[in-house]
This record gives sequence, structure tokens and C-alpha cells, in this order.
Amino acid sequence: MEFEIVKKYKVDSYINKKLYFYHVPKCAGLTVVKSLGVTLKSLNAWGWSHPHHEEIIKNKNFIEDFNRKKEKFFPTVPITTHNYTASNFYNLNKNSYSKFPLSYGHTPFNDYINSDNRFTFTILRDPISRAISNYNFWINKGFVCKKTSIEELYSKKILEPNLMTKFFSNYLNPSVEMAIYNLKKVNLVTNTKNISKLMGYLISHFNLPNMILTKINTSKGNTLDEKNFIEIFTEYNKDDVILFKESSKLNFDFDSIIKDEQTEEEHYSIFTIKKIFNNRNGLIIKEKDLKFVTEMLRQI
Repeated sequence: MEFEIVKKYKVDSYINKKLYFYHVPKCAGLTVVKSLGVTLKSLNAWGWSHPHHEEIIKNKNFIEDFNRKKEKFFPTVPITTHNYTASNFYNLNKNSYSKFPLSYGHTPFNDYINSDNRFTFTILRDPISRAISNYNFWINKGFVCKKTSIEELYSKKILEPNLMTKFFSNYLNPSVEMAIYNLKKVNLVTNTKNISKLMGYLISHFNLPNMILTKINTSKGNTLDEKNFIEIFTEYNKDDVILFKESSKLNFDFDSIIKDEQTEEEHYSIFTIKKIFNNRNGLIIKEKDLKFVTEMLRQI
């Protein structure tokens, strides 16, 4: 199993706020929230960032996936396959969010109200890589048919074009300019190349344990020859390509604040998708157990 040890460093003062994560779909968000969730009680706004296309709503695999999640995670929330969006979940559970140190979801920027002044952060991803990952994810889940052309999936908006731009601006009237304007309001913006630096920043400034960071929710494998479809994904995600380039100017400069001096923290948190430690996903261990745990991970 691939992992990385992230150690906290000394800071002048801690940030005494709760956290909110704008989770753009297929931008490594699950790795972040599950890893933080070992030490921070969290609440997820279940659902996608926009209403699903009717063809997905009628899909047998999608219905089974929804029913499984609803039964396990939100059995009493009045959500169906037809109104299964993060915004709807968030609106139905607004009064519960204040109880959780960490909240997150695919709730678009304009639909979330930061009423308790949380520290907000988000992760962006190269838009073509994100779009391909989204396609592979849905193919592997059986939500869409591999025989259906990518052009048809985009033209019908089964796959959503320019999803990142819509997430940070407006679903019906997406605007790169508005997305940049809203991203400037987020406390910390970064990209998928800086996940370990982000986690180091968060565990240091919010006084959390060191972390054994593992990758979560990676696609099982590519379902298409990417080289032959790059132009198609680019054509339908032109705004996202511009947004990703422009937003790089907003990326947090971790190197300017990360210090070499580490703390004497002796605890490490770890989350694994498989329950390999006493039938648990999440675990907090001490320094003396680090070698044993990492050796186990290398053998998986």
C-alpha cells in the first residue's frame, strides 16, 4: 500500500476554528477528509455537485449504490435519487453542521453559507485528468455504459462539462471570472500535487497528530486509451482549463511558512480503505508502533 508519513511542525499559534472543505468531485478530496476524520468528527453533505441526468437516475447500479448509502449513512434524511445533491443534503441538515469540527461535501460554493466562520479550503486538479478520472469512476461503478461515446455523454450532460468552473461560479451560467472571484474568498486553495503539504499545514496549525497518509478512492484502472481522447475532454472542458491556469496564482505558498523544526508529537493518525487494524479503518498509534504499522502497509 502506498503511503507517506507527514509530520507536524512548530507554529507560532494555532488556528482556533472549525474546518470546511469545498470538495470538488474527483480532486482527491476523499483522501483528505477520511484522513482528517480519524481525529476530527466530521459531517459530509452526501450527493453530487449538481442533479444527475435522468439516464443515471434510472441506472440500476446507481439506484443500488444510492440505496446502500442511504440505508447506511442517512436513513432518516428525506432524499431520493431524484433530489440527491449535496446542496439539498446541506439545506436539510443545516442545523447539524455546527456540531462538527470538520464539514465538507460537493456543495457548490454559492450554496454553502459559512455561518460559523470556518477556515475554508479546497483542492483543484488538472481539469483533463479530473474529467478522465470522473469518466473512469462512473464506468467502473456501472453508472454509464462504456459503449456510449464520450461526445454523447458530454452533449447530454451525463458527464458535466466544465464542472470546476460551475462549482465555483454558477451551474446555469458558468463564468471563469466569477469562479476566480469566489476562489479568492477561500482561505486556502491548492492543487492535487500538494496534498501532503496541505495535510502538514492542517495538522500543524490545527494541532492534530502526525499522519500516515494513504491514497483513497483511486480509480481501479483506466477504461480507455487516454491519448486518443484528450482532445475530446479538452473540448468540453475549455473553461476549466483556463480556470486551472488562472487559479494557480491563488495557490497557497506552503514553502514560505513550513518550518524544519518539528514538534515532539508522538501520535500518528492513519486511515485505510480496508479494515486492517483490529477491523477498523481509522487508528491513532504511538511512535513506538510506527515501524510495525508501516511494515504492515508495505506488505499490502
